[in-house]
Amino acid sequence: MRQNIVQTIFQELSVARYSVRKRIANEAALKASFALQVFGMMLNNTSLLLVWVWFFQAFGEVNRWSVAETVAFQGFAALVYGLAFGFGDGVRALPQRVHFGTFDNLLLTPRNLYVRIVTDRVKTSAFGDMVYGVILLGIYFVIADLSIVQILLAVGTIIPAVLIMVNVTLIASLLAFIFPDAQALADDVFEIFLSPSLYPAALYEGVLRFIFLFGIPSLAIGGLPVEIVRDVSMGWFAVVWGLAIFWTILANALLSRAVRRYESGNLVAARS
Repeated sequence: MRQNIVQTIFQELSVARYSVRKRIANEAALKASFALQVFGMMLNNTSLLLVWVWFFQAFGEVNRWSVAETVAFQGFAALVYGLAFGFGDGVRALPQRVHFGTFDNLLLTPRNLYVRIVTDRVKTSAFGDMVYGVILLGIYFVIADLSIVQILLAVGTIIPAVLIMVNVTLIASLLAFIFPDAQALADDVFEIFLSPSLYPAALYEGVLRFIFLFGIPSLAIGGLPVEIVRDVSMGWFAVVWGLAIFWTILANALLSRAVRRYESGNLVAARS
């Protein structure tokens, strides 16, 4: 029984890898457009980084946060966003599929529905975030002179942060099963989650910090990973993984309930 479960998981991951690879190849076929979107996103991220660099240069450290932590948190946030939506932008496309009735195509495939939804679409500009994030984290590793343990902690927080990003976004997209044409509403809920993650964790204290970590896990995307690496905090490292597992289980449970109340689309048109 256990062997069958493991075999099924590897089969799903193999199919998901093939699906994502084909979608990336399709996007990269138009090389000029692909490169322009990647470069444009990197340029946009750089402008936000400069704002925070100037802020800490003007006001000095805030709750032990300085320019170095700013570079790290921008790197984490960009890399997590890039990985989440560069390979799994299907969670943001879900409301459109439900609204136009093309969600039926996902239901008819023999693959795991959760994996099928996540890998249903890739986002070209997110690869710009990915490259940008890798560059900034590389710079941070050098200027902060991190130890091997700190580098391993940095790498180890990326996977749970990506899981949190994907699953919170999926939960927001499930509003499409309740409200008609819920794309705008899902986007608003996603922005409520994303916006706090674009600010240094030093700005959140007390109740506000608790809310944006355990209620809306925005700080787990960029701010908390920086503090985990800086302080070598195994306790908070475990918390991030715990949050990732919790939001993954919750997203799957809510998806199952949402599908049970879904009524098949009756749109007469070509579906992809």
